[in-house]
Amino acid sequence: MKDNVPEEIKKRRLNEIIKVTRESMRKVNEKYVGRQELVLIEGKSKRSQEDFAGRIDANTKVIISDKMIPESETSAHVQQISVGDFIAVQITDSNSQVLKGKALYHSSCSTFSTTEKERKFAHGQL
Repeated sequence: MKDNVPEEIKKRRLNEIIKVTRESMRKVNEKYVGRQELVLIEGKSKRSQEDFAGRIDANTKVIISDKMIPESETSAHVQQISVGDFIAVQITDSNSQVLKGKALYHSSCSTFSTTEKERKFAHGQL
């Protein structure tokens, strides 16, 4: 079958799809702002060696600053963030591609899940 759609129309349609998709993802990601999320650190950010990139359980990328943070929620002892760490992060900003946040403390799946449930229960959200 011959492709009879002009290149100009193909480009316009593609740009429309990209625009709609980005707006949709911006709205989805915007809902994370203000929440605490557990982030698995994957490595340094591609855009800045002063930042780390990781992902939340929804597979959305999160960017945080590379800094010393408490080794747990209640600890005064701080340690460096490393690849493979789980970090509790306060989400502060978003766009259609990534979330940005403030690293709070080192955590784990089980510890974060428990403390998050306790926080929600205390605020009447459970």
